[in-house]
Amino acid sequence: PVSVPPMFSFTRLRGSDPVLGVEMASTGEVACFGATKEEAFLKALLSTGFKMPNKNIMISCQESLQEEMTHSVWQLHELGYHIYATKKTAEVLKKNRVPCTVVSYPTEKGIDTENENVIDLIKSGEIGLV
Repeated sequence: PVSVPPMFSFTRLRGSDPVLGVEMASTGEVACFGATKEEAFLKALLSTGFKMPNKNIMISCQESLQEEMTHSVWQLHELGYHIYATKKTAEVLKKNRVPCTVVSYPTEKGIDTENENVIDLIKSGEIGLV
């Protein structure tokens, strides 16, 4: 399989607006091959300068994919990442014995006082990848 992600040059465009419009203008592409589509995608991301985080990871997954993604999240946990998850995703992870910390959605700020809000964790640098 092959993966071709866009390669954006925001670092070369100082002062430019980092918000992309509907055209998703990019300045290049990188094609990478892999034994699986996942390997090709990871190689392509890494070749664009993407750095794997050395911090915590936040997971929020639609209900229809939650069971499927559990093994991948377990692997992230095994690699030493601390996992944060939204409520419904955390329920599935905990049911499958994947340790995680529950966080609230951005829209629940001030409403859910039991769990930390994901926006606050991202802003503070506590979460390195969503």
